[in-house]
Amino acid sequence: MRPQFTVLPQECRRGPDKGGFSLPWAHASAVMEDSRPSPPPCGREPMKFMCTFTATCLALLGTATADTITVCESGCDYDDLLPAVQAAQAGDVIEIGPGVWKFNVDNGDGGCDFEKPSDDCNIPAVTLRGSVVTDGKPTTKIYKCLLRVVEDTIFENIQFGVSFTDNFNGFYMEEASPTFTNCVFYNCNRATSDFETPASIFPIFGSSPKFDNCDFTAMGGLTDENVRATLFRISESLQGMGNPGQPSNPVFTNCNFRDCGASFSGLILCQSRGTFVDCTFEDNSSTSSIFYVRANEQLLIKGCSFIGNITDPGPPPNGGAAIYISSSANDVRIESCQFTKNFSTTRGGAVCSTGGSPELIDCVFTGNVAGASGGAIYCSATGLTLANCQFSSNFPDAITGPFATTNPSHLAGDVNNDGTVDQLDVEALQNQLGSCQNDTNGDGTVDVLDLMKVIHNWGACP
Repeated sequence: MRPQFTVLPQECRRGPDKGGFSLPWAHASAVMEDSRPSPPPCGREPMKFMCTFTATCLALLGTATADTITVCESGCDYDDLLPAVQAAQAGDVIEIGPGVWKFNVDNGDGGCDFEKPSDDCNIPAVTLRGSVVTDGKPTTKIYKCLLRVVEDTIFENIQFGVSFTDNFNGFYMEEASPTFTNCVFYNCNRATSDFETPASIFPIFGSSPKFDNCDFTAMGGLTDENVRATLFRISESLQGMGNPGQPSNPVFTNCNFRDCGASFSGLILCQSRGTFVDCTFEDNSSTSSIFYVRANEQLLIKGCSFIGNITDPGPPPNGGAAIYISSSANDVRIESCQFTKNFSTTRGGAVCSTGGSPELIDCVFTGNVAGASGGAIYCSATGLTLANCQFSSNFPDAITGPFATTNPSHLAGDVNNDGTVDQLDVEALQNQLGSCQNDTNGDGTVDVLDLMKVIHNWGACP
């Protein structure tokens, strides 16, 4: 039988009532339906009914109604965002009207040190909810913001835009799990030549943020290889004396990265864990790659599209316009991804692997180009595994280096399956004209167009 919780009347409590329960003045009792009478009036058998179910008191304490604070130009609780946040408590919802808002945790007085911040610099665990238009795009814009997120803060329907040329981070996260939903990050740059480690707009240390349906446009470090800047740095929490800290495990779902740039260590430097599902990376540029994976614990990239990304030579290591996997990488799984027309001026038009035993499953590589070798994939160490992948029109070749296959992977033009596209494939095609298994271009007919497909893919296979 489900218990029924009965709150004692107001006159039975001691002390002020501020809209919620606060010990020692608030008490509750649990009454089983049809088994116990209603509580007697105040003063009768008080010990029998006061906090007879302590767990109920604690549960009720945790369900106090959160406040909703409004911010707009006029007619709201606040006409400025910063004092609204400073007045909020954990669990509150701050609804922000359309328009452009400035939000800086140090309020311009330089009082917040991002390395050793005070509590006044931290954003509490509140929900900051912006406004949207009919198509769902945010109309609330927050510019010039420097946020240190150490709580489970929620950001919804907000467009962020900042310029971090003054050696500051945009969203510093340490041992926190903030959530960003339907947010747009636009024209945010980060540059420094002073730090020994790469600078980033989103330093994620021992944190597990969630990004859902977010757009990142024109973001990243300035395209100067000397400033050592990246967009995301995913690492363990900072601990002294080289001790390992809490791992990070961010999750990105249905996010878009377009026209972003990085001048060091890739657009996303992964040194811990991470999951990217159904994301699109298009027309980004870097001196290394989109993903630079080293000394990580686990990385899953699933259902993502990499289109038209470019890697320009920078300080080594470099290569792989979409993904660079270092020899120190661990447990890298790339599944059901599309790699289309990516370009590396060195090696690995789409993927460059120097170790780490990555798995590529059900992936499609089309029209990727490398300036040196490995039009789709360059692999300099054993351990890379392909399963049911397809390669077509990559230049100068599909794969360079050692790899293994667990399920058949298809190399367009290799008619006789000897691992090389050459004159033997032409002869095999001529001998088997009319056989559907040699329909190399998939148009339903074996003819001269299939022969042209073979010639187009002419070259050595791994």
